[in-house]
Amino acid sequence: AEAVPLSPMVNREMHKAGSCLPCLYFRRKENGCWKGDACDHCHLCTFPEMKKRRNRLNLLNRKARTQRNREEQELKLDTGDEVSSAASGKGE
Repeated sequence: AEAVPLSPMVNREMHKAGSCLPCLYFRRKENGCWKGDACDHCHLCTFPEMKKRRNRLNLLNRKARTQRNREEQELKLDTGDEVSSAASGKGE
């Protein structure tokens, strides 16, 4: 599915709220963002803001991944306990 570009007003509001996703190409590439107005990332972020927001997003993603891994491990342990108890006949 192709991303739908945000209107400039929505992008501005998201930027003010700190919930935008900075465009790496706009600030880092010599020619700027090749998508121009069709880009669904923020072109308003300064380089320091961009780094700060990307770091925050990376931290949130790491925390979510860690939580998912914990839940998967707990599920495996729960499933493993049931299988081993049923196999040994001690589940009752």
